[in-house]
Amino acid sequence: MIESPVPTLSAADSTRQRLLEAAGEVFAEKGFRDATIREICKRAGANIAAINYHFGGKERLYSDVLRFVDDAVHDRHPAAAPEVSRLTPEQRLEFFITHFMRKVFDSDRPAWHQRLMAREMVEPTFALDELIDRNIKPRSLILQAIVRDLLGPGATDTQVQRSAASVVGQCLFYWHCRPMIARLMPHLGYSPENLASIAAHITNFALAGIAAARIPASSRGVRP
Repeated sequence: MIESPVPTLSAADSTRQRLLEAAGEVFAEKGFRDATIREICKRAGANIAAINYHFGGKERLYSDVLRFVDDAVHDRHPAAAPEVSRLTPEQRLEFFITHFMRKVFDSDRPAWHQRLMAREMVEPTFALDELIDRNIKPRSLILQAIVRDLLGPGATDTQVQRSAASVVGQCLFYWHCRPMIARLMPHLGYSPENLASIAAHITNFALAGIAAARIPASSRGVRP
């Protein structure tokens, strides 16, 4: 049996790939404003004019790096399978939280991926709106739809959005507070088994909170 040859990148594609990865490292270390084209090209082993040729400038390069990271996440953690839509709202929430935690704690990706995204949240640039529209908003709407089903038809948009934010906040706490958690709860750890347990805890905690906030049918239309 003759095996098909493995596709190889063209010289142009290879240079573009090296620029994306080198730029991601530099942007993650220094931020968009302090990163220089010269340093990025040097790290990528590319000509100083390569960024303009492949991306049209530093701003487009930065946007494409964020897109590159987002695509890498989706490749490793594909969107929900069609059968998820047949799950109950409680099961969909559990699936969302578990999937979210696996993405956040994916240690097999380059470390600069997460550093860059964290920096963009703390030091937002012109690219944040595009990142939100392409990446964050669609996922937020999925979570809000789940929460709305759990809260019931009497829930207001504000109640739905705050409840969804509380779910995400619980998940991100375990990521952003890792150094503190390691000192306060050294037994916790982030093994796959522990992550599954944390995701289950967040799900149960969120469901209890949403159930407490759910508006009874008899009270719909009545606001404090």
